[in-house]
Amino acid sequence: MGRMRPAAWIAIATVTAACGLDFDRFDPSGGSEGSTEPPDGTVEESASGPSGGGVEAAAEAAAERGIDGPADSSVMPDQSADLDAPGACATSAACGGSTAFCNAAHMCVQCLVTADCTAPTPYCSPTSATCVQCLSNGNCTSPATPVCSNQQCVGCETNADCPGSRPYCNAPDGGARGSCVVCLQNSQCPMRRPTCTNGTCG
Repeated sequence: MGRMRPAAWIAIATVTAACGLDFDRFDPSGGSEGSTEPPDGTVEESASGPSGGGVEAAAEAAAERGIDGPADSSVMPDQSADLDAPGACATSAACGGSTAFCNAAHMCVQCLVTADCTAPTPYCSPTSATCVQCLSNGNCTSPATPVCSNQQCVGCETNADCPGSRPYCNAPDGGARGSCVVCLQNSQCPMRRPTCTNGTCG
């Protein structure tokens, strides 16, 4: 048998790969069984290589065997899914009323910065995105309510916040409406005025 041309060699390789045959057992030169080197020294190309016309056939064969191909990475998640939630927004134009601003989480909120708030709640809380009376003691300017407690200006949170003339902090709800008083119980009153009533000895 004469030497086989490279084009013919490639065609045979393509056909055998597409048909599922054992290409390694083909020896057109009559050499030993299992030889895969072409007789003219050319380098063989796989049916799945650049010139192989068996790419489609190989893919079809794989599909018939139930072999899945690569995942389709072109399918992107729905970026607008969160916008279906109640109160969701894409921009502030979709918000209104008491929640007129769209935040980074695409939710309508009362404020984003302090400039969005007005008296009597002139400060924007960064944790709740709501307008509040104060964020720190420095925001409370009235001598009667110098302490910021739970974002409200109050008279005191503890006894340490009170002056000597009213040394006790009456904060029944944990400081939210704390006020400094003369007494909290009878034992804090002098003998001549032994009864504590509404923070005053009498």
